Parts: sequence; C-alpha cells; structure tokens
Amino acid sequence: MFGIIRKKKKEGPARGLSSAARSPSSDREPTDFERRVESALDRVRPYLQRDGGNVELVQVAGNSVKLRLVGHCVGCPSSQMTLQFGIERVLREEIPEIGEIIASW
Repeated sequence: MFGIIRKKKKEGPARGLSSAARSPSSDREPTDFERRVESALDRVRPYLQRDGGNVELVQVAGNSVKLRLVGHCVGCPSSQMTLQFGIERVLREEIPEIGEIIASW
C-alpha cells in the first residue's frame, strides 16, 4: 500500500475538502493547514474506499488533527495499522510540522 500511495502523489489526486473538515456551525473557509491535511488525506482515500472505508478530518487544533475512520474501516482488525503506518505516515511526509494525530473512534 505504501508504494502505491507514494506513486499516487506524483499523479496528483483530485483535490477537494470533505464536509468533515469544516465545523458544522461555521461557514468559515478552511485554513491553509486544513487544506494541506485534506490534500494529504486525498492521497490515501482511494485505497480505503476500494475496501468500503474512508477517513474524515474531524478537528484541527493548532497543529494537531483528529481523524475518524469510517465505513468498513470501523471494526476492521487492520484499522490501527492503516492509521499508523498508512495515513499517519503520509501526513507526516506531506506536513512535517504536524503535531499529534488523534484517532476518533
């Protein structure tokens, strides 16, 4: 999976902000940091979606992010590995200044 994600970066994924990136009670535009997080998550999403899962950006606080795995990722025995060695790795490569990455189950 990791080699595939690295290759996908060169191809340039479709960019777009998920509704989870914005606070439901706020109409504000996402920050540059939030856009960068969403962009990095967009690199991983196709691989999660292929198996019926996905990842949502729940909250950004400073340089820390809270993520939620959804769909078939919920309850999957590999979900912790996916988060730690797939999603977190990509986020840290793309955004070196990112702080804590918190899983919201």
